Order: sequence, then C-alpha cells, then structure tokens
Amino acid sequence: MKFLKVFLVGAILLALSLPALGQETVEIEFMQWWQPEMKGDSFDQMIKDFELQNPNIKVKPVTLPYAEVRDQLLIQAAGKTLPDVVGVDPQWMHTLIKYNVIENLDAYIERDGIDVSSLALKKIKGSAWIFPVTSYIYPLFYNIDLLKEAGFEGPPKTREEFLKYAEALTKPEKGQYAWVLPLSLSLPNGISNDICPWLWAAGFDIMKDGKPYLNHQGMIDVLKFINELYQKGFISPGTMGKREPEKVEEFANARVAMMISSVAHINILRERNPNLNFSIAAIPAPAGYEGPPALRVASWDIGISAASSTAEKEAAWKLIKYITSPEVNSFVCSNANAFPGNLLAKPDYVGGDPVYELAYDLFTKADLKYPLVGAPEAFELERSFAELIHAMFQGEMTPEEVAVEAQKVWEQIFAENE
Repeated sequence: MKFLKVFLVGAILLALSLPALGQETVEIEFMQWWQPEMKGDSFDQMIKDFELQNPNIKVKPVTLPYAEVRDQLLIQAAGKTLPDVVGVDPQWMHTLIKYNVIENLDAYIERDGIDVSSLALKKIKGSAWIFPVTSYIYPLFYNIDLLKEAGFEGPPKTREEFLKYAEALTKPEKGQYAWVLPLSLSLPNGISNDICPWLWAAGFDIMKDGKPYLNHQGMIDVLKFINELYQKGFISPGTMGKREPEKVEEFANARVAMMISSVAHINILRERNPNLNFSIAAIPAPAGYEGPPALRVASWDIGISAASSTAEKEAAWKLIKYITSPEVNSFVCSNANAFPGNLLAKPDYVGGDPVYELAYDLFTKADLKYPLVGAPEAFELERSFAELIHAMFQGEMTPEEVAVEAQKVWEQIFAENE
C-alpha cells in the first residue's frame, strides 16, 4: 500500500509537469528590437515567465536592430517565412496591412471578450491590428559636461539659443559637434524623429485634416534653421548616410553635445558609457512662442503574423495578451524606461531615475505627436522628404522649393493609395 501511494503521488507529479493530454507543444518566433533596450535580462525573464504559465508554448526570440525589422518583415512575408509574433512601429501599418503581413485582431478581441478601453489602441481602417506595449517621447538629450565646458549651465530654450550653443559646442579639431542628424535614405525615420520635432515645438504640423501639410511658413522656417546648422558645420559629418543607431553611438561617445532621441535609449547610453553625464529637455521653440511644448512619441506595438498556422496564431495571441496585461506591462515599462500601453499598468520608475523623472514631467505637460500612424507608405513619405533635404544641403534647392516639392510628392503618394 505504501508503495502504491508513492507510485500514485509520483504519477500525479509527472502528469502535472507534462503538457496536457492531446496538447502538443507549439513553438512560436517573436521578432522585435526590444531586448537590448530593456534592462539586463528582463526581456528574457518575461519570456521565461510566460512559458512557465503556458507550458505548451515555447517562444523563440528573434532580436534585430530596429533599422532591420521592417525590411525583414517584408522580405519574409514574400517568402512566407514570417515570425509568428512581431514587434511593430505603428508607422509601418499601412504597408503591413497592404501586403497581408499582419493579422486583424478584431475577431480575437470579440471572441475573448477583451475590454480594450484601458489600452492606448490605435485603430487603422476601423480595426485593431496591433496592441500597444510602450510609448516613448523624443526630447532633446544634452551632454552636461560639454555644455559646462562651453559656458552653459543648462540646455537651450529657444531655436535662437540653440544656434548660439551650436557655434560654441562645435570643435572639429577635437571631433566634437553640436548636433547629430541621421538622414539616411535606407532608414529615413530622421524626418519624424529629428526634423519634425522642431516643427511641432513651434505649434505647426505635417498633416491637416488627414492630408499632407508641408508647404507653409512653419515648415520653411524649420528647413532654413536645419540648413543653417548644416551649412555652418554644426552637425556631425555624414548626415546623408547616417542612421539612428550611429546617432546614439555618437552621443554616447561624447562626439556630439546634443541629439533628439527616444527615452528608450537611456539604458543603451548608460551601458555604452557609464560615465556619460547627460540630461534631457523640451525641444527649443522659436523665441516668443507661448504655446505648449510638443514632443514626438513613438511606441512598441505587437501583432500576429497573418501567415502563421492556427495553432501558432492562438499561441501568439496568448503572448500578446500576456505582455499587454497590467502586471506584465508594468514590468516591461519599468525595465524599458517607458510609458505603458495599458493605462492600468503602474511602472515603478517614477521617483527613481532623475532623468526619467524629467521625462515623465515632459510627457505629462507636452502636446504629444504620433506622426504618420496609418498614413500610406510612411517609409516612402519620409524617404522622399529626406531626398529633398539632401538636395537643399547640396545647394540644389531652397527651403521654399523643398516645402513646395515635398507637398506635391506627398499628395501624389496619398492619391495613389486612396
């Protein structure tokens, strides 16, 4: 009898440790750029915790630089080798929907009775395609030590001050420049990340009533300002071929004194250079502007591959619900210096990191801008604009001509995708 009891207990424990009868283990791939932007091994811990709660699902992370994720999604969609779960920039959505890369989530939400009211959901074409995980603002980062060496006690508050700072901070003989501007045509997100913030800070926009709005004085003034910085040599060399990762590296290595970038890069900067003394501030507005500060906002969103099998889609849906649940979303945001996609989440960063406390203060006070979400061919919109700015830098076009031509090109792209 004693042997029988021991046998039964062992059998029960074995049964609990194995997948339920008839349930095969499903392996899903999760492509994203998030892992290195989260603290330590927190991303891996999140995946492990999910697998413990879902023993029939194994998650294989596929981590790529942000600059490569969109291209890989389109390449793998053509070859029908897509990962099952994908990290998504909402700016890509028009293209991902057009080429049937991403699954419509409406049926999943309705079937499971999911209350999405607490999610910062971005509906496109009237449907939910992605769930929000995090949001990030793009303030002005500045090197405190370099500014002090140049005689400045704080960051520039106006565009006019920025020009004065730029002149004092540019020292080519030391390989030091005031600002960095990545405008590569292969990754043209410098338009949204580095050019448009100056426009929003002055109370203008790139869209009006859902249509392109580029040919106006606000945009012309920004183009003149950027062109002056470039022509005077205040921007680090290589702008027309530079991509975002190189921008962050230059700031991390104190080769540039200021940059506009995501607060997601705070962790990366500290890992690259633990001695870097930096802080953040609002984007400088033109002198005399009295409107609210404005900041570009980007986000990590998550979706399901349309090409996955039914079993893989169901497993992917479980992972999405898990990551966007209040508790796990709090964990992600706490380890990524991010604002939560689930409004019920309560990250523990407030009251901790002084730089992030500044970010939170800016976030609560600023007019937040999510550029080109759902716009047709957002990548091509930015690339075409970057091409025109290249021509301006090379003396082939005036700022006024760039604004006129950009308006025409964007209107054409919109018309072709109606």
